[in-house]
Amino acid sequence: MRQSLALAAIAVILLMGACEQKAPVSAPVLAPQVPSPWREAESVALAPPPEVETSIAALAAYLAPPKETEEQKARAIFRWVTSHVNYDLEGYKSGVLESSGADETLKKRSAVCEGYSNLFEALASKAGLECVTIHGFAKGAGYHVGAVFSGAPNHAWNAVRIEGRWRLVDCTWGAGALDEAGKYVHAFEPFYYDTPPEQFIYTHWPYEARWQLAARAISQEEFERLPWLKPAFFKCGLSFPNGALAAKLGGPVISLAVGAPKGAEVRAYLLRGEGKVFSEPLPCKRGEREIVMTALLPSAGDYVVRLYASCEGRHELLDWAADVAVNWNDN
Repeated sequence: MRQSLALAAIAVILLMGACEQKAPVSAPVLAPQVPSPWREAESVALAPPPEVETSIAALAAYLAPPKETEEQKARAIFRWVTSHVNYDLEGYKSGVLESSGADETLKKRSAVCEGYSNLFEALASKAGLECVTIHGFAKGAGYHVGAVFSGAPNHAWNAVRIEGRWRLVDCTWGAGALDEAGKYVHAFEPFYYDTPPEQFIYTHWPYEARWQLAARAISQEEFERLPWLKPAFFKCGLSFPNGALAAKLGGPVISLAVGAPKGAEVRAYLLRGEGKVFSEPLPCKRGEREIVMTALLPSAGDYVVRLYASCEGRHELLDWAADVAVNWNDN
């Protein structure tokens, strides 16, 4: 019997029902604190007087006055929406959703992705910014790496033009996520504002290819084959050598190399389904610019290598950073 092992080598391509909620995380990544260029815009957005929150026009005028730059306007609107609108988890789970129009979302302060996106677009447009709502597939709660998407879009997000360049924004995922018990946690995630398209494509695939904002758009099939990369992967400066996943072939032993800057910590576990094959992290060897992790698969079948990472100086907290599919066909 010939043994073979295949781990898909997937190039990083620089490009892009009920709504999909962001997948749960294990712990927050506390990146080194740096002065925010949006500090003033965010301070305005976090504590507005109640009288300006009664209409789209009044709120837009308060958050994005003419004197502000387009960047400050967009950021203030993003910060208000993510901090003042709660995710409608009951509606998401039941499939019974109320109107997701911008006015209704402003009034209820609760929505799924369509409501978040409609409200952001309405406020941005009223502030004089060019903005669109985008529909497509997203790798969020309940997703398993390698899964195939079908049917209607499961998510909505935005693109806003700032200083002549389109930027990608996801207010829903910027507002919070489910915890490991399935409870919604309202917690700000700045990664989903002006996310680089080459990072956004790992979790968001728009029906209209132009909203990948890429020189070459990828197909849905290519999107489905991509590893599942989460904010911690990019926050901690991780990468795959030469822009691709690498595996040593020729038997049940896998070897996965991950580029990691000095000071970043990476741990990997081998999963089958959602259970750990081994209780301990995979053995790893640290080089100057990368960490190589190895595993001996106990039998043929489908596996996942799950990476956790922490940034320099924050090793007490490791966050779920990536899932990579592994398949060993013993035939």
